[in-house]
Amino acid sequence: TSSINEYLAPLEELASQNKITIHKKIINQDVLINDELLGIMIVNLVKNAIVYTTDKNVYIETTILDNDYIFTVKNKGKIAEEDLEKIFESFYRSDNVKIDKNGSGLGLFIVKQICEIYKYQYKIFNDNGFVTAKVNIKIKK
Repeated sequence: TSSINEYLAPLEELASQNKITIHKKIINQDVLINDELLGIMIVNLVKNAIVYTTDKNVYIETTILDNDYIFTVKNKGKIAEEDLEKIFESFYRSDNVKIDKNGSGLGLFIVKQICEIYKYQYKIFNDNGFVTAKVNIKIKK
């Protein structure tokens, strides 16, 4: 399995260009997901956090709970409640987003598609001033 850190390397470059610090707590673990799809999922979630953070920090953490490897990305900010249920739709972009953010509105839709292939749980929610994205991935036995 490719390590999550390999997928994060180009994102750390993007973050540093934007003077954003990525704080990581990564547990290396073999998981049940195609490497390429895992990479696409991680890139989309982390890139969103880098683009939309309202301070200069993005937090990436992995935890293990039972047979699940939980990949979490957090950034300062808030998503309007009416947008939360729509953000996984294709081409959806919140009206509340600053116009200078470039994007296709496909990143989270792609994350959703990957999660649905594997029947993995995924969610994004507001949590005490942070936007938190979580994906539960099964651990390889």
